[in-house]
Amino acid sequence: MDVLILAGFLGSGKTTLLLALAKRWIAEGKRIAIIENEVGAVGVDGIRVAAEGLAVREIVAGCICCTLTGDLIAAVNEIRTSFSPDLLILEPSGVASPRQVVEVFDGMDGIGSRLIAVLVDGARWHLLKNKAASFIRGSLAVADVALLTKTDALSPSAIHSALAEVTALRHGLSVYPVSARTGAGMEELFAGLTAPASYRSICAVDDAKSDVDPISAIRFRGGVYARSIDISLGEAMSPEAVANWLLDAMEALGRAIRACCDIEPLGHLKTALQTEDGSLFANLERFDHPARLTGTLAGSIRTMRMTVNAIVQEADAHALRQHLDPVISHFTCMTCQPVQGYRI
Repeated sequence: MDVLILAGFLGSGKTTLLLALAKRWIAEGKRIAIIENEVGAVGVDGIRVAAEGLAVREIVAGCICCTLTGDLIAAVNEIRTSFSPDLLILEPSGVASPRQVVEVFDGMDGIGSRLIAVLVDGARWHLLKNKAASFIRGSLAVADVALLTKTDALSPSAIHSALAEVTALRHGLSVYPVSARTGAGMEELFAGLTAPASYRSICAVDDAKSDVDPISAIRFRGGVYARSIDISLGEAMSPEAVANWLLDAMEALGRAIRACCDIEPLGHLKTALQTEDGSLFANLERFDHPARLTGTLAGSIRTMRMTVNAIVQEADAHALRQHLDPVISHFTCMTCQPVQGYRI
């Protein structure tokens, strides 16, 4: 069983890319297993992957590079023995150290080779290169390949500039400009990741790749907010009405996150709405921008489960809860019942 680790800062497009890769390889006849890790007590990415019809194992309420290492080892061993996939795709949390994640596989039976692909958010590169510089450098220090994502949001000159700056951080590193939404650059990426030379022995981690300590460079300081609520509607809503409701809620949550931070917040806000006839997902990486919706709903909607997950750099967890709880209460003022607690 080979291992592909899709690492990258919060909101860099890991899950969107994972879905595109997994669907392509499954169509080609490969057996694919997926592990999703989120820091919050309840996750959104695992719900999204499962909604696409893919089998996924979730590890939540901590980071697999440190506090949940044992959970990761147990999950990998279970997948290997019960499913025997050709490839395990692992998406660590957006605050994980990829070096510490890959070290978990040292000495494990049944592991063939591995590849660390580090995603760099092209749409937010102008922010990340300053506000998350240590994290980016520490991640690229152990990357086998890097991906400049969301190129559909960039001009050709901006793509060229970002590629040059990312390459300058790790000379000799292959960097693929891609857009999982439009498919731009994906064929080149598929070819690169499928090439046997891309994957290397698990023992071949090269400490000479960079002068940056890949572990000490990655120290996340921020707040986590995770909450899941069951909502019963007094009157049925159409899918269009629910989508508009979710967009309004995301806008208000984004304003609340900005209000609890002294500086421009950096992180992500993800929400999942699950109904009997579909799921809808909303993402915010820029808290002053409109949310992006994916997924589909159908029929008249009377009940739904809302799962919210936010991680914000330099934010205080208590402040996040104080600012986000009233917004959630306002938008779920229909008959609702909390089904899980908080991860503070």
